[in-house]
Amino acid sequence: MSGIKTRAVHAVKHIGSRLQVRTARVALFAVVFACIGLALLTLTHAATSTTSFEPENGSRTGASTVSDNGASGGSAVLFSASGGTWWSGQSDTTTTQNGTFATWRGRAIEIGGTWASSQNAGDAIASPTWSIAPGNPYGNIPRMDYAIGAMIDNSGENWSAAASGAYDSRWAQQLQQLKASWGSRQASNMFIRFAHEFNGNWYPWKVTPSDVTNFKNAWARFANLRNQYFPGAQIVWCPNAGSSYAYDIRTLYPGNSYVDVIAVDKYNNYPWVNDQASFNSEIIRTANGGPQGLETYRQFALQQGKPFAVSEWSNDGNPAGDAGEGGGDSPNYVQYFHDWLVANGSQTPQAGKVLYEVLFNVPGYTNSLYSFYPLDLEPGNTEAANKYAQLW
Repeated sequence: MSGIKTRAVHAVKHIGSRLQVRTARVALFAVVFACIGLALLTLTHAATSTTSFEPENGSRTGASTVSDNGASGGSAVLFSASGGTWWSGQSDTTTTQNGTFATWRGRAIEIGGTWASSQNAGDAIASPTWSIAPGNPYGNIPRMDYAIGAMIDNSGENWSAAASGAYDSRWAQQLQQLKASWGSRQASNMFIRFAHEFNGNWYPWKVTPSDVTNFKNAWARFANLRNQYFPGAQIVWCPNAGSSYAYDIRTLYPGNSYVDVIAVDKYNNYPWVNDQASFNSEIIRTANGGPQGLETYRQFALQQGKPFAVSEWSNDGNPAGDAGEGGGDSPNYVQYFHDWLVANGSQTPQAGKVLYEVLFNVPGYTNSLYSFYPLDLEPGNTEAANKYAQLW
């Protein structure tokens, strides 16, 4: 796809006493936003089975939809935020567990973000026992965005087999272990990001145009397994902001009955933007008729009657750019993103409102291009980090 760049990365993640190394290819697009009061965008949609972006009154039918003026259920407030109308968190285990990140920014970690291993089936199942279970880095965090990859690395697994139930047993075991590790914490505070970034070509669970039908059928299977093995946990449909394939991302939406939260992973790089006009332009980007900008994804969540989330975000602090696309310190980006959150956030689930965001704060990841804290590990983001600590 024109304009898409991928990069090979080696992410080092500390999970309790274990060290996992994950190789991925990541395509990150600019996190963008509109001025407060930006008018709702109306797009003309080509003749497909998906909906247009036109705002609606109320919600669509579906087991987990909510209206734009109210909530369906809600998360228990286990501790109060010191600021912000949405739940906020990060994805570094060490500074979550020792409390230094929360102290640094002056706000508790209200939601954590982590990933199940996809290196082998055993680790895929056992992952929450060393990350989420009591006594581990996220053992006391009241909410989690937990990414479960649909397939195992270098295994030859595919969506056709998934749609026929080939991986149901492993998925069921993953859900059972996740529930056991979550313990007595409220089930609805567990946000399961299944097959995250499925529209990119860097994970084994990538969805090519020929995989779309099998992907949606497999997704329904996973959602039904969730109902059986971890009832109450929420399933998050979370593409990368940009796709590696020339499809309307909405054609990959499995249906409201199988999704509780719509989310996106979106970073400030390629193109890296640092002024208001560029942010305002980026936020309304579309691709192949579907959303690509942060605001157009939020509008899609509104139309489906679902809360919205930003499961991964940060600024690319490398002036040379990761894979050459350009970057640099940007407190402006942090300010504008924060303003957009303030305008659109809600800790009570509401259609099209930002329920939570998780900063991709993983020191050591590609030379800490995206890390904000600890400060000595992210010299490229010094001003962005200071702005974050000031605002959050």
